[in-house]
Amino acid sequence: MRSWMKLNTFRKQMFVVYTSMMLFILLTVGIYINVQVSRLLQTNAEKHMENTAVQSIANVELLMKQIDTFSSQVATNAMVQSLLQDSYNGKQASFDQLQLLQQEVRKLEAYQQGIKAIEIYTLGHESYLPISNERLDERYVQQWIELTDQAAGRLVWTSYNDKFPNSIVTMRNIRLMNQSFQHVGYLVVHVDLSLFDLSLLTDTGQEQADYMWLTDQQGHVIFTNAGDSLALPEATGAMDVVDIRNQDYFNVKRSIPLAGWELSILTPVTKATEGLALLRSTIIIFLFVSSVLFLILSYFIAERISRPILKLIRAMRGARLGGLKHIDASSQTIEIAELNNTYNQMVDSLQALIQVVYEKEILQSKTELKALQAQINPHFLFNTLEAFYWELEEKGQSELAEVIVAMSGVFRYVITKQDSDQWVTVGDELEHAERYLLIMKMRLMERFEWQIICQESLKQVPIPKLMIQPIIENAIEHGIERNLNPGRLTILVRRADEAPQLVISVIDNGPGFTSEQLHKLTHELAQDAAPVAHQQDKDKHLGMGLKNTNQRLKLYYGSSHQGLFIKSSQQETEVGFHIPAQIREEMV
Repeated sequence: MRSWMKLNTFRKQMFVVYTSMMLFILLTVGIYINVQVSRLLQTNAEKHMENTAVQSIANVELLMKQIDTFSSQVATNAMVQSLLQDSYNGKQASFDQLQLLQQEVRKLEAYQQGIKAIEIYTLGHESYLPISNERLDERYVQQWIELTDQAAGRLVWTSYNDKFPNSIVTMRNIRLMNQSFQHVGYLVVHVDLSLFDLSLLTDTGQEQADYMWLTDQQGHVIFTNAGDSLALPEATGAMDVVDIRNQDYFNVKRSIPLAGWELSILTPVTKATEGLALLRSTIIIFLFVSSVLFLILSYFIAERISRPILKLIRAMRGARLGGLKHIDASSQTIEIAELNNTYNQMVDSLQALIQVVYEKEILQSKTELKALQAQINPHFLFNTLEAFYWELEEKGQSELAEVIVAMSGVFRYVITKQDSDQWVTVGDELEHAERYLLIMKMRLMERFEWQIICQESLKQVPIPKLMIQPIIENAIEHGIERNLNPGRLTILVRRADEAPQLVISVIDNGPGFTSEQLHKLTHELAQDAAPVAHQQDKDKHLGMGLKNTNQRLKLYYGSSHQGLFIKSSQQETEVGFHIPAQIREEMV
């Protein structure tokens, strides 16, 4: 079992890859189907609740319109209009007239269900129906009366009041039809709450039934099938999910514009998403069965593909142990057959090359011997220079002896350990530069002065070997030697202001570059291009020396390094570069 955990064979890797891909596809498809079906079921639930809400609201609005029509018939009745017109003109109705008014209204009431009481008041709030001494403003809230006056003849649905526990009070102005709709009184209709019973729209006998709440402007419940033990949850108007008695419900709220009422419907989530559990179980069983089948299929596919490769490996292993021999194993697979043929051709080629390699071993031995002999030459050169030094010391030529010592140091720094010492310190480079400048001082005599400026703390920073000398050579050859006045050369090592870097620059007081030379040289350094062939030899040498240094900087510090920078005028030329200022414990 532990060996199978190591995916170190082609067969195991193919098995794992095929199985992972198939499982990923199956899992993705299963999740996608589950999400889409869940979304579809939720959409159907929303449509169901929306249809229920629309139907319920339509029923309530129909009842309200019936009440509105009925109240309009009462308000425009000829007897009601006549008595209230007399009252408006100052003539009080007699008791017999009020009796006849009551009988007339009762006839109209017989044709409308859900009416508990009808009341008629004069403009001065006196009661005509029923016949009593209780005034309109004493019986009802002043706010309701004001809303009725503002409605200007339209029916006003008031909010629930504990004084009338089983009815909803509606009011409207009575206006004269033959006198420009003059306001002459008030009509009050008490509507029975049972008229708004919406239980027929919901099957309360089911285990998972919908709950409904019909509430007025103040939030008082007009109708509900949830009973008193269940409170109306809050809703935003969207498809909310609320928890009631440890069961989730979709909660939807809709408004009834005619009265400012609101209808809230709660549908169990399990009812809206019934069938989803069965779907998920089916998907899980399908994934399990498909995964087992894909595991078996992947194993056989991996075995079929890897078996010819294993045969080839065993054949090649036997050929390695018994010498270079042809592989006789054959395969019907084109790729494996091509591998066999290629291996057999390689065996033929190797056997042909063995003789060549054997013959070259003798030549290699001779070459190594010559290389050992060549290593003696630098030591011979150093010993000869040492002999010159002691001879000059004995003859009192101390200055010339110092030049010989400097030359020996230059040769030793350049020639020895070229492969191992590719990195040195800034201090080593400055010492080598000082020995080189001492030799140049002997050649230029009084025409040449130089100085090196560098803090001791900066001398331990690593730098590639022989990075400063090519710049000094260019400065002397193309700056100092072309200057008729005494030449001055400065090697300056300082820290950069903007970054943790060192700036190493060589400054001379030569005539500097011409604008054309500086432009071409800067362009060639930026493009890593060699000097063009038609330039003069001195320009070629100048470009090649600085270009080699520029390329080495990018080789050691990366292609993003900016390389050399050149600043030149008629009085002074500065050539330098930046290197990282950190000190390495072990140089490359």
